[in-house]
Amino acid sequence: MSKNIFDEQNYLLLKGFFNLKDVTRMSKRMHHLRNSGMVFIDEQCPKSYSTYSDPIHSEYQELYREKLEQAIGYELYPTYTYARIYSPKEILEKHKDRSSCEISITSTLDYNTFDDEPWDLYVEPNIKIKLYPGDVLVYRGCKIEHWREKFIGVFQTQIFMHYVNKNGKYHDRKYDGRPSLGASMWLRKDFDEEVCGNGALI
Repeated sequence: MSKNIFDEQNYLLLKGFFNLKDVTRMSKRMHHLRNSGMVFIDEQCPKSYSTYSDPIHSEYQELYREKLEQAIGYELYPTYTYARIYSPKEILEKHKDRSSCEISITSTLDYNTFDDEPWDLYVEPNIKIKLYPGDVLVYRGCKIEHWREKFIGVFQTQIFMHYVNKNGKYHDRKYDGRPSLGASMWLRKDFDEEVCGNGALI
């Protein structure tokens, strides 16, 4: 049933997908990276702090892969993780993702907002989705546009886990062109990318 919904909509909300203890560990890890200066600023969200394929986050990506496969009915290869601490007034412009993000999940790890609610995510045509810690949105990032309006709050920490269909056209994007899941982004090989979205690295 979930597979049919995912195939029809190109997205699927899975409530309580992550164990909350794992959510706390992933959140603490991201804040540790931020406090240690082990983050960077990207062009897509220049007010915020990001990290690519942190080894701890990558372990959780692999840990939950089989559960995700069962939920959507596809065998998957992991490509990479991305995590971001969003800062006040940040905007995530409407976009699609590159091919290594054929099937992705995103989840809110923690947040501090003025209304005590997580920052809304939108997917086309104009569906508003609220993700509480533990919830994930599975989506086809190359097929559907997604975005966020201006962030009104102190911070929100978000994790992204990207995959490709093991039996699909992007199967060669396994590990995002790196020799292993936890390898540096500088070891990525270049792909002849199809034009999609704003062409951002992530």
